[in-house]
Amino acid sequence: LKMIADTGASKSIIFSIPQNDSIEVKQAKLITISGPGINEKVQGYLSQQNQLQVGGFKDNKFETIFVFDREVNFVSRLGIPVNGILGSSFFKNFLVEIDYVKKKIILHKSRKILNKKRNFEKSEIDIVNDRPYINVKSKLNDEEINLKLLFDTGLSDGLWLFENDKIKCGSQFIEDFLGKAISGDVYGKKARISSLTFKNYILEHPLVSYPAVSFFDKNNLVENRNGTLGGEIIKRFNWILDYENK
Repeated sequence: LKMIADTGASKSIIFSIPQNDSIEVKQAKLITISGPGINEKVQGYLSQQNQLQVGGFKDNKFETIFVFDREVNFVSRLGIPVNGILGSSFFKNFLVEIDYVKKKIILHKSRKILNKKRNFEKSEIDIVNDRPYINVKSKLNDEEINLKLLFDTGLSDGLWLFENDKIKCGSQFIEDFLGKAISGDVYGKKARISSLTFKNYILEHPLVSYPAVSFFDKNNLVENRNGTLGGEIIKRFNWILDYENK
């Protein structure tokens, strides 16, 4: 299987299998999946006690959701065969090193590796429902604002912000298709903000997407969440995620 490594998803999902292959669904329970998008909610089968192997890593109690809806298909958007998503349930028990230059994800069992990483900056994060949230500073419309963002390696855009009383898109923007979620297509506005800052790093005039409010259920959002930090920005750095110690 070719899977998207997605820290922004709490559960792992398999929505297609290679041609001429088959799967055995064990201990399945029918559930409903919700998420950003314009279509109806998607049904899937939550299955436990599966075996997952990635390189030398094995998990004999791998939990995943099987979705058999043919409409849930990312191949046409990504241009490569994708069979599913590896969510935070896969990462949470390890020290996760993400090296974009070497194109590697390394799962460390020991925290001793941190003693060798002296050129890294340390930041506190929040872990909610197994998903990491990072706090950053931004300058929007000449005003400094603190943002709480979902750290989402599965989002190709660099930055999504949810508009509210403090966060508003400027007068210069374009209406655009923002991406495909598990439950449908997402549309909104694209623009730029003055800057985004975390620790000693300042990104000037980064692109930002503002998904239309109608695509999100505000009642399901984590408290004080302002948006999402995605791949276009995340890929500019190497990261180590320490879920246990936040």
